Amino acid sequence: MVAAKFISVSLLLILTMSLLFAVPALAAADGPVRVETRPAAVAPNEHTLVTVHLAADEAADISGMRIDASALGMEDEITVDLALGAVTLSVRSDIAPGIKTLHLILLDEARSRQVVPFDVEVLSEPTDNVAWDETVIYFLLTDRFSDGDPDNNDPNGEGYDPGLPETYHGGDFQGIIDRLDYLQDLGISMIWITPIVDNVDHNARAGKDGPQYGYHGYWAKDFEAIDEHLGSLETFHRLIDEAAARGIGIMVDVVLNHAGYGMKETDLGEGISNYPTAADQDVFAGMLRPDPAPHTVTGELAGLPDFVTEDPSVRSQLIAWQTAWIEKSRTAGGNRIAAFRADTVKHVEPAAWKALKNAVTRIDPAFKLLGEWYGATVDADGGSLNSGGMDALLDFGFKEIAQQYIRGEIERGERRLNHRHEKITNIDVLAPFLSSHDEDGFLATRALNDVGLQKVAATLQLTAKGVPVIYYGEEIGMSGKAAGDMDRGEFSENRGDFAWDLVPDNDMLAHYKALLRIRNDYATLFARGERTTLMADDQLGAAVFTLTYGEEQLIVGINTTDHELTVQVPAETGNMAYADLFPGGSITSRGGQLTAVLPPRNEGGTCIAAVAPARTPLSVLLVPAAVLLLIALAIIARIRHNAKHNA
Repeated sequence: MVAAKFISVSLLLILTMSLLFAVPALAAADGPVRVETRPAAVAPNEHTLVTVHLAADEAADISGMRIDASALGMEDEITVDLALGAVTLSVRSDIAPGIKTLHLILLDEARSRQVVPFDVEVLSEPTDNVAWDETVIYFLLTDRFSDGDPDNNDPNGEGYDPGLPETYHGGDFQGIIDRLDYLQDLGISMIWITPIVDNVDHNARAGKDGPQYGYHGYWAKDFEAIDEHLGSLETFHRLIDEAAARGIGIMVDVVLNHAGYGMKETDLGEGISNYPTAADQDVFAGMLRPDPAPHTVTGELAGLPDFVTEDPSVRSQLIAWQTAWIEKSRTAGGNRIAAFRADTVKHVEPAAWKALKNAVTRIDPAFKLLGEWYGATVDADGGSLNSGGMDALLDFGFKEIAQQYIRGEIERGERRLNHRHEKITNIDVLAPFLSSHDEDGFLATRALNDVGLQKVAATLQLTAKGVPVIYYGEEIGMSGKAAGDMDRGEFSENRGDFAWDLVPDNDMLAHYKALLRIRNDYATLFARGERTTLMADDQLGAAVFTLTYGEEQLIVGINTTDHELTVQVPAETGNMAYADLFPGGSITSRGGQLTAVLPPRNEGGTCIAAVAPARTPLSVLLVPAAVLLLIALAIIARIRHNAKHNA
């Protein structure tokens, strides 16, 4: 059992948050069952927390609770965890504003149903900010992005060699601040940074060839302090403010599953410098699993000390520590972090993630959670989406689709992309990525180091529905394999220092910028439009598809070959004109036939054009104008004649 001080701190923090961030709430009629919604009015880009209050005699008979939230566009019945007594609901973007009636369904041991109606008001979606499903995320390892403050490079006297792949290299908050103009120019709207909390300081491979430190941030020692390698809280605030001034939000990586190596009370590190002390280990006393089992949830991932998150007191303490950063991050200017990326989702029981979602919604109804449910696809989310848990999941299946596509299975790729597109909404979001810190770089492996194929894959990613995640350096051609067996010398090649010397005149970077400019100009279309394949040909190596939202339409052409292609597609375009948006290709239409000239893959392999009603030809306008002019002259002549005659 966790020490009492942890429980009291947790409860006090949650109570304080509830008071500080209280928002209007609506409660159903008094009685043995009362339903409270907070906030009572919610827009599609926000959430409402539904709390069920049961009289003691009523609660004793309840075996299950569900909510019919179909009026908000969610799945018909959302399970309410009995231990939590609350769940977070979302609103699909196509739900019209107004009062919506939902239904709480109570089940007893005999499986009889009691239905309690309650109302939620749906507001119009704000248009003055970037919606969640319109976001473009840039994921960076803070230690590897940019060194802005050399004074914090070796605060513990370890003598790091930045030439080695698994040591600290010096990146920090100040380094990100120094590079914000680059990120703004790239066109991203949110920066996902690795965990900011204090990590263990020792070499986890002491006594072996090749040191390994917690430079990545996932080996926590103290969830209440910022790691000394990254900078101060003041610098973190400055990062948040400077990013906000450029229209960029900050997403912080959080870990509920495990602590850092050496944090168990039974762990000993005799002779290892900066190994966790007994006082360090005492912070997590009673919270770590003493006898881990070989199990997805109750096992130790990579041998890391596993938190007993199914214990409500442990879960509450971890959530209190993590959510405290939302308020700690608040700056004097009123800005704060906007989202969490949740690590190792499948290795923690679902109730913990629902509890975390409830906690962040109490603080900020617009706060988002992006989860790493390893292996997630549009057809396999582990129950994490549309359930009161995650707002989005990393799309592990997307890179497989992109690989098939660029290697010649274009027809299959188009079918899979259309299927994926149909299933994603603003409350069922997938985040397509090509590379990451845990995955082999796409260019180095799946694209076979072919720069042209990487460009085509980037086009597929940045024209796909969802919240795309660009892995740092990918946009300038950086890539490498993920770490394997380090005892055999297989250290990471995908976590290098950002190569700033490659930025000037970088052809790959120009490709990404052009794509992101178009995506941001047509953000709602990419987020919520319909996708239709006009043609896809494995033998030809090309495809053409449309994205349509209301009166907006884009036509996208893809060429995976090493030579220019001209493709023709029957299209009922009517009286339409095309504006080429992407450099290097062109789309024209004549007589119901669409012609796309697609550049070779090394030149981008991409053509994107916007469709708009065609302008009426000048010759067509001149005929009626000439007729009107003749009529006017005739009238004037008649008036003059009559005037002369009357005189």
